[in-house]
Amino acid sequence: MGLKTINDSQFLCPISAKTSIFMICDVQRRLRDGMYGFDAMIAQIDKMLKAAPMVGLRTMATEQVPKGGCEPHGKRDTTVPELDLSSLPKELNLGTFKKSMFTMIFDDTEEVLQRVKPKVAILAGMEAHVCILHTALSLLRAGVEVYVLVDAITSSHRQETMIAVDRMRQAGAIITTSEAILMEFVEDSADPVFKELCDMVADTKKASKNALDVLLEPHMRGQLSR
Repeated sequence: MGLKTINDSQFLCPISAKTSIFMICDVQRRLRDGMYGFDAMIAQIDKMLKAAPMVGLRTMATEQVPKGGCEPHGKRDTTVPELDLSSLPKELNLGTFKKSMFTMIFDDTEEVLQRVKPKVAILAGMEAHVCILHTALSLLRAGVEVYVLVDAITSSHRQETMIAVDRMRQAGAIITTSEAILMEFVEDSADPVFKELCDMVADTKKASKNALDVLLEPHMRGQLSR
């Protein structure tokens, strides 16, 4: 006989990839050199993109443009080539959107969200204390559950990430990691997807550890153990 559920709070239930959306914020070429732990971050976002077809995770991205929409030197600044949304199945690639606002939630992306109606938004990208924070707050106000991948976000200064994570947690966001959320998508080791995910997790173990060491240690150890 199964245990009786006496608390069905949304945060106590494992999330489903089918009712989630993965949102990649402003991981652009011109910002690469100015961000702390940039390469460690994109390795974890790339892992999520590789897992997306396995679990059916819909994905979208944004790219920040300067005020007025003019990009520097007339060059189009795009998402780094390592993160290729076009490699996803068509039904999972919700598009890449230019924005001037800090939040990822604006007219174009609101149309997407209204169409797919996600229960959960999973955030990755940068900067943690600006666009990720604004996006998390926008989504929480709209009643969407927010999960922040702490090994897949960064800022120009890592201390800003620590402060932003604390702010988002206080606002109601769930702080987790890329590997943890992938395992949350699969509740049963008998699921064929579990073997695929395990193989990928094993292949990326070194990069995952590096991201935790670079992006979390030592300044966020106490934050995550609260």
